[in-house]
Amino acid sequence: ASLISSNKVVGAALDGSDAITLQIPNLADLVRVASGCKPAEGVRFFLRETLFRIRIVQERANELTQLRKKYPCFKIGKSHHTSNSHGGSDQEIVCSLNIGITVVLLLNPDSPMAPDCVLIDKMVGVGGWDAAVIETLKGKLNARMWRG
Repeated sequence: ASLISSNKVVGAALDGSDAITLQIPNLADLVRVASGCKPAEGVRFFLRETLFRIRIVQERANELTQLRKKYPCFKIGKSHHTSNSHGGSDQEIVCSLNIGITVVLLLNPDSPMAPDCVLIDKMVGVGGWDAAVIETLKGKLNARMWRG
């Protein structure tokens, strides 16, 4: 992944053309926290946290590039600012699996750098899948992911 402007990160190009572009989250919350610190500490805090957010977005772009290579029917949803008072965005990812299941993943702001950062938000089976089986599978997968 590479920085292409002041607020965007682009993942590796796929087949030379199709790149994944992600927005760097708003940094206003970091400015607010840093302004309450001593000047040197505030600057150090702001730089460290900003660099970490950029690194998260770069890693996410790389992960999504790999996911898109594996599952061609794939959509990156818009990021939604989290409801907590900290910066970052939740993001929906939709992918169609080869077994007739479409999955909506919800990535939290720390994805993929922290454990427990992906949740299966929705799961739909087509071509004969029983809805109860899909819900059971979704629950088991989410429980497994959150255990690490």
